[in-house]
Amino acid sequence: MGTGVRIMSHVYIPSRTWFGDHVFVGPGVSFLNSRYPGRLPDLPTPRGATIEDEVMIGGGATIMAGVTIGARSFIAAGAVVTKDVPPSSFVKGCPGVIEPLPKQLDVQIDRSLTIQPLDLWHPESDIGNMKWPADWPEQWSE
Repeated sequence: MGTGVRIMSHVYIPSRTWFGDHVFVGPGVSFLNSRYPGRLPDLPTPRGATIEDEVMIGGGATIMAGVTIGARSFIAAGAVVTKDVPPSSFVKGCPGVIEPLPKQLDVQIDRSLTIQPLDLWHPESDIGNMKWPADWPEQWSE
């Protein structure tokens, strides 16, 4: 597990899955560790995915066993990644279609997404001084 890896809720990560630095994994992502579990004999030891540095994976994506996702790639929400993804790529759809990373996404990951000393609901967080969006109808107070 690299530095600055942020994994949201309801994510399945099997053993033998590797993460580089500054990776963001959205909610509900599934990393699989076998393509044909219990069906084909003499397969090598199950292996999870390899996620290189600066990768963002949108919520609900599925990453197949043994896949490598190249550095600075962006996986769209709900995409199913079935094969290796070259660095700086954009993957969308089911099965995933690999395209060059669009210019607007070819930027460094916002470190506030991957490195936070406390999350929003931590008892020591300073939620009372948080700046709420102006278009939110109400705020709560303690």
